This record gives sequence, C-alpha cells and structure tokens, in this order.
Amino acid sequence: MQSTVLWLLGAVLAVSALATWLGFTGRRRYYRRYRAVAAIGAAVLTPYLIFVLVRQSKAPDEVRAWGIALHPATVSAWGLPTPNAEGGTWAFSVAAPADSIREFYLDPAHARDWTLALIHPKAILYEREGRSLLIRLRDGARRPTVIFTIGPADS
Repeated sequence: MQSTVLWLLGAVLAVSALATWLGFTGRRRYYRRYRAVAAIGAAVLTPYLIFVLVRQSKAPDEVRAWGIALHPATVSAWGLPTPNAEGGTWAFSVAAPADSIREFYLDPAHARDWTLALIHPKAILYEREGRSLLIRLRDGARRPTVIFTIGPADS
C-alpha cells in the first residue's frame, strides 16, 4: 500500500476529530463550520481513502491472476487500481532502475500465456485471446512506476 494514502487518511481523521471537538467546545460563532468539516471528513474523505487502500492491497493479486509476475523490487501499488471484467489498469512503484524493469518484463516467463507483440523503449505490448496487455514504464520523482493496462485487443 502507498504510504501517502495512509498519511492522508491519518490527517483526515485528525482534522475530523479536531473539527468535531471544536464543533462542540469551540466558539459558538464557528460551530457550524467545524461540524461541516467533521461531517465531510467522516462521511466522504475517510470512506474514499479506505476504499483506495483496500483496492491497493488487492492489486498485486489481481495482476498475478492475469498471469503477470511483479518485479521483485515492487514497493507498492500506486493510485487507484481499476479492474473490470475486460481487464483493468494497475500501477506499481518499483525500486529498481528502468532498464532492469524493462528487461524483467521482456522475458516471456514473467507474462505467462501472453505473446510478445511490440517493444518500445517505454512500453511493451503482449496479446492473448483477444486481449492486450500494455506495460508502460514511467520515470517517477523517487522511483519508476510500472503501469499495467489490460483491455480488448484492437482488431
């Protein structure tokens, strides 16, 4: 899981708790604002961040279910994974050089039952049974990001 989302969740919970406390003990003039902040934090932001954390925790298993091995230096899921019946999109932060990641995913053993279709410096395309697997490499601020996109293959 991504530590940034955990920090955001902690901050939202802390601000919501503080706003709740101020809503009942603070200056009477601002109590409605404090209660509104607490309600938004508790009713909207907290469930959303928990949803993101749950989706991120399931992301490695979802990618492996498609026959794709994750790089050994994979640190965490990144962003909001969006699986669906046709495939989906998953992003992972990897603590390895981009060349190492590229070489890892060029090996067909790491994309079980997928056929290599196209090689590009920043992307690798595999195909299988009417579906395509696009593996993109992005340079991140701290470490590279690997993005897997599975969808219907273009005819």
